[in-house]
Amino acid sequence: MSSFQENYKRYFMLSAAVVFIYAVCAALTSHSLFFLSLATGSLLGLFNLWSMYRDTQAAADFERSNKLAFALGMPARVGAGVVIALLFLQFPEHFGIVPLAAGLMTPYLIILFSLLFFAFSSD
Repeated sequence: MSSFQENYKRYFMLSAAVVFIYAVCAALTSHSLFFLSLATGSLLGLFNLWSMYRDTQAAADFERSNKLAFALGMPARVGAGVVIALLFLQFPEHFGIVPLAAGLMTPYLIILFSLLFFAFSSD
């Protein structure tokens, strides 16, 4: 298994664990709107992470076969932002816009902190 695939699996599992923690916090605390919004945004962030992985794999496959690569990475991420906006506009009593956006960034923050941790721990 390549290092890229191992990293993707680690990021996906960490992000899924964070979504689970958000869901448990939504069920057990009085701040359910905040944690439900974080969990929903994180689920969309997981979709973005999977989309990024799929597009990178497709580009690598196309590069090996000398074909032209086409990916829907940016439209998929913009679509996730549109879904967040629509969720907030349709159900403002159930979702908060700031926790939805913060949840969307959760996988990216996990990647950032993981890279920083491994960069400083290898010294």
